[in-house]
Amino acid sequence: MDLETHIALAQRWDVTLSKIDPQEDHTAAIEICMMMGTTLLNAIFHKRGIREEAYDQNHTTRPPIPPEAEARITPDVRAIMDDLHYVEQMRGLHCRGISGKLRDARDLPDWNPEVSMRCIAIIRNMQAFTEQVMGE
Repeated sequence: MDLETHIALAQRWDVTLSKIDPQEDHTAAIEICMMMGTTLLNAIFHKRGIREEAYDQNHTTRPPIPPEAEARITPDVRAIMDDLHYVEQMRGLHCRGISGKLRDARDLPDWNPEVSMRCIAIIRNMQAFTEQVMGE
């Protein structure tokens, strides 16, 4: 996907996120944060020349990032990726019941209201960072 499409898609995710209650609709909030975060990460990767527009990440580690692209990830982008990894983990846990390996038994944990709020805070930070990167 090209850079402009990633930005437009992130804006659409943001509109949707603003329409829901992050506590009442916590599963949707986490899912949206995951999708929006991955979209923003791809925009950052494309703008910074880390990955070509022909290659998009579905997660911070999938598909595997080639060594030559990995070498172009700066510490500020790595920090954003580390934050997004938390969202990925919370999506697995709270939306899919994955608490360990994919083959382990699945069970949704008791809801912790701080999770969706932290996921949203991470996405807001990613948005600000993406705006900064787009201005470079």
